[in-house]
Amino acid sequence: MSQFRPLTILSNFHNLPNVLERWAFKEPRSIFTETFSSNGNLLSALRVFLKTFQADILILNVAESLLFKLCILKYLFPWNRCLLISVDILLKRPVAFREKIRCRIQRILLKKVDAFILYFKDISRYCKYYGLRSEKCIYVPFKVNQLEKIKTCLAKKEDSDNPSDGDCVMAVGRSLRDLDTFIAAMELTKLPGVILRQSHSIMAKHGSIAPKRNCPINVREEIHDGSQDSFIQQIARARVVVIPRYRWDLKSTGISTYLMAMAMGKCVIISHGPGATELLRGAEAILVPPEDPESLAEAIKKVWHDGDFRSRTAANGQRYALSLGDETRLLQDILRFSVRLLRNRFDD
Repeated sequence: MSQFRPLTILSNFHNLPNVLERWAFKEPRSIFTETFSSNGNLLSALRVFLKTFQADILILNVAESLLFKLCILKYLFPWNRCLLISVDILLKRPVAFREKIRCRIQRILLKKVDAFILYFKDISRYCKYYGLRSEKCIYVPFKVNQLEKIKTCLAKKEDSDNPSDGDCVMAVGRSLRDLDTFIAAMELTKLPGVILRQSHSIMAKHGSIAPKRNCPINVREEIHDGSQDSFIQQIARARVVVIPRYRWDLKSTGISTYLMAMAMGKCVIISHGPGATELLRGAEAILVPPEDPESLAEAIKKVWHDGDFRSRTAANGQRYALSLGDETRLLQDILRFSVRLLRNRFDD
């Protein structure tokens, strides 16, 4: 590929043009970007696909419905040369017969994706169910959501305040949260607990099964409105942040939540699984077996009562989270990989 060949990039990352202005000076070529929104229906997919005939790279963040339609169009129009790069694809474990049939079809469609950028390294379950090939997958570290707001929140605290202190054990998040295990563990600990969640309908939409157990007297549920500001304010009250996951989880569930909690100086307990086991290897958090109330209860009691241990773990986690930076760093990494992939295609 000519070193100075101009590039055109399409993406549904709406902040990409702003990041590109600060990044592109490192690239000795002109790079043009166009962002788009899509509701995933067929007409919207056709509009996006038509644009790809005049583009070099399409970077698609999540938007699985649109991605599969674009893959179908790639099969129908094989001469389309635009690179299709999927970022943070969220795939589910097929259980029912219909889900297994759908999974087989999606496995074929995903062969048309040129590369998968993922926020976790353990892709074994994605490979098993959806046939992703390791050579097509690239790990890019995620970032801390609302980093500037978190830094402002931390700056308001007194120097004498320990950010790892708080008045409750808090289970947070909405995607694939195993609340039954948390409730059972908290019943064993007798410590004050909070389940911070959105409505049951929103939780169910994100794969969290409504708990079958009733909360014990030491645990209360609080409903938040989904705004990042209230989320940060609520987490600031916790002494321990718990992210309970299912053992069959395929993806990096809870990564945005644990990074926000770590950045705030909170001690995090999370179940083993992709996006946790292979990434948190330097005592940044406490990892426990999934769906194991006894192990979770022991970890909670240890962290709650041992202030020095809690503070060390929280400090390790905070250093790790803050080192990952914000969306600008993330998008620069995605751009860097995407342009390199295009260059390699032309060099071949």
